[in-house]
Amino acid sequence: MAAEVFRKIWDICIRPKEFFEGIVSETDIWKPVTYYSILSLIVLPLNIILFCLLGLILDWAGFFVFLLTFIVGMAIFFGFLFLYHWIISLFGGNKGLLRTFQAFIYGVTPGLVLSWIPIVNIFAAIYSIVLTIIGISKLHEIKAWKAAVAYFVPLIAVFVLSLVLFLLIGF
Repeated sequence: MAAEVFRKIWDICIRPKEFFEGIVSETDIWKPVTYYSILSLIVLPLNIILFCLLGLILDWAGFFVFLLTFIVGMAIFFGFLFLYHWIISLFGGNKGLLRTFQAFIYGVTPGLVLSWIPIVNIFAAIYSIVLTIIGISKLHEIKAWKAAVAYFVPLIAVFVLSLVLFLLIGF
């Protein structure tokens, strides 16, 4: 299983178009979910070590908050996948929820793998966005510009909503 995870990481990062074209035959939603879970569990200790080195986790309470944030973050990620699926369908992506899961779960690979390395994680996150858009385009068989718009619409909506709330509440 570990060898398969590392092969996927390599293929996603180095040959994304071929990777996304190759997983069209994948029909089990648990395959990408399992991949994401394993990858998260591999990277989690590295993030904990970094937080400890930065002095952000000094005791068990800090460790508990970190783990709780990690779990809530995963729940939000999977929750947003349903929103993204709906948005993608508005742009013509009608290949099913599995394809949306695959695009996002596999697309976030570099951002997740390198999340524990300061500065590098910013570039990895940007590359993850690119890979996710490629995945949406390939797996839902829509044009890349439609995939990009479908990706950014929810982000822009959340940003605008947050800005409006911020201005209304007056923080």
